[in-house]
Amino acid sequence: MRFYQLALLATLVFGCDDKGAADKANEAIKAGEAAKAKAGEAVKAGEAEAAKAAQAGSDAVKAGADAVKAGAEAVKAGGDEAVKAGADAVKAGAEAVQAGAEGAAQAGVDAVKAAEPAVAAAVAGDPLRFVPAETPYVIANTEALPREFADKIGAAIDPILKKFETELAGQKATLTDSPDDKVAKAVIEELEGNLNRAGLEKLGLDPDFRFVLYGLGLMPVLRMELKDGEAFKAAIARVESKSGMKAPTAQAGDLQYWRVSNDGITVVIAIVGSQLVLGVTPDATAEKAVPMILGQQLPDATAATALAATAGKHGFRNTFGYVDATIIASTVMGDGKGLAGEIFAALSKGEAPVLDANCKTEIGGIVAKFPRMAFGYTELSGQKITARYTLETEAGLAQELKGLTAPVPGLGQDDGALLAFGMGINLQKTLDFAKAKAAAVASAPYTCPLLADLNQGFTEMNAGLQAAPIPPFVMGIRGFNVVVKDGKIGPEGPSGIKATAIIAADKANELFEMAKGQVPPLAGLTVPADGTPVALPPGTVPPVVDAPHIAVNANGIAISVGIGEEKGLTALLNTVGAAGPVVAVTYDIKRFLAMMGDQMNAGMNAEEKAMFDAFTGILGTTRYSLELQDAGIVLNQVLTLP
Repeated sequence: MRFYQLALLATLVFGCDDKGAADKANEAIKAGEAAKAKAGEAVKAGEAEAAKAAQAGSDAVKAGADAVKAGAEAVKAGGDEAVKAGADAVKAGAEAVQAGAEGAAQAGVDAVKAAEPAVAAAVAGDPLRFVPAETPYVIANTEALPREFADKIGAAIDPILKKFETELAGQKATLTDSPDDKVAKAVIEELEGNLNRAGLEKLGLDPDFRFVLYGLGLMPVLRMELKDGEAFKAAIARVESKSGMKAPTAQAGDLQYWRVSNDGITVVIAIVGSQLVLGVTPDATAEKAVPMILGQQLPDATAATALAATAGKHGFRNTFGYVDATIIASTVMGDGKGLAGEIFAALSKGEAPVLDANCKTEIGGIVAKFPRMAFGYTELSGQKITARYTLETEAGLAQELKGLTAPVPGLGQDDGALLAFGMGINLQKTLDFAKAKAAAVASAPYTCPLLADLNQGFTEMNAGLQAAPIPPFVMGIRGFNVVVKDGKIGPEGPSGIKATAIIAADKANELFEMAKGQVPPLAGLTVPADGTPVALPPGTVPPVVDAPHIAVNANGIAISVGIGEEKGLTALLNTVGAAGPVVAVTYDIKRFLAMMGDQMNAGMNAEEKAMFDAFTGILGTTRYSLELQDAGIVLNQVLTLP
């Protein structure tokens, strides 16, 4: 009963026969009506506020769920920072939900609670969380391969896998009843009909091969993503059942795993969730190492941040990693910390030399010049595979090395070439650099006994460099570049060769005059110094090439073979550009194989021909270039896929 109804009842009971009381009753009724109206407004307002709060709570739930999803995706992408960000996002979502209406808040709590297993699974499945920060090496592929790339590679290797399956069937027929042969037979039977993407997935394997390989101390640990952990366990169980052989197992809490020890080394294999884990450790450190390998004990800090920074610095994606020479050197010199130090001590069995502080300082100083090797793909697609390997170099030394490069016309710019190779380096600067480094060590040799051979080598190099008389025009050479544009190779040898070659030099005219003295057919040849091509006399080059020409100017000496190729020599000599790679090599595998098709196809049966055609069908142009950059010494590899 509402309060205004109680007021009306009291008035009727205690004073309805009194006019004043009646008036009061009427006033009370009016007051009650007004109160009712206000109460109604309050209820509506409350309902509106409740609706707003509920909506806010609902929005908070959605935000929390989105945050959970984003956190999980971030976790999958990498490392402790993502794990913390995901956890913070979940916490913020939960707090926002709590601020909403009571019913919405409860819904939000339920939503967060329901999402927690997914977040936990994502965190548990992140392989980088197991990689200690002090790992000496790590390589990871945490992304699925681009589908176009995977399909193209899969189509190319399919005939090879079919051939392999046929060979396995033949091998199976020769197996005996020995224990090893029984295991081999059971494995072959599991692979029969499954050497393809669908078959591998049926066995529980992940054809995208997501993995991380890292060092626990100096010993390797591999964590590889499975498509279905239970299916893979079932496949192993079938092999054990068919062969009657069981691999030795051990127990770590609730986890049963395979464990083999031999010659002081323990090998651990386990299926943990959706990951296949394989690790190796000395027997002496197995008690501490096995929980780390299995992921039951996590490192205090992980390498996820360092790996992400490496990828960002060098533009890596898909698969990438690094080898840290400073950590390896520190470990080998006896300064490894914790378990890493114990593992090395067990491996070295006390035979590693004990180094004094001076040796550690000198060796550490050398290693610090080239502290890490970073490597990875920068592009992985259906059209191109690009990889980069960088020997990271101390900043001052990197700048010295960078100054040794020299521009060579056309070097590294050989699109469409059948074959190209060359180098560009300033010989004078390189000689001066080598003299300075050799003289520095010769005048102040290392005092560590382990570096005595290094001292001797630098002393001998210094003496040789100081005594070597090198003509000035030779020191003016900056490099060369050879480009073979086209040609054929038949039973009678090469034919139809079209190519150019250039020697870039500061004193090209003097270099040419010296060449005339060394090559008799050139002795009477007059070549203008303005880059105008002149036909080379017979006997200068092998007779298998046509129309050989030469051109000379202040920038270098250029030679062409092939009808009409001489028309581009003047422009080639006059090309001026910035210093490029130190070394560049290009070759078109597809065209090479086409040139040699008759010879290579001879003797192939139909099956072999199908394999050859499938494999060569994905091969295009391959380029390598070695560059001296601010980051260090960089090797680039580019493979174009037709």
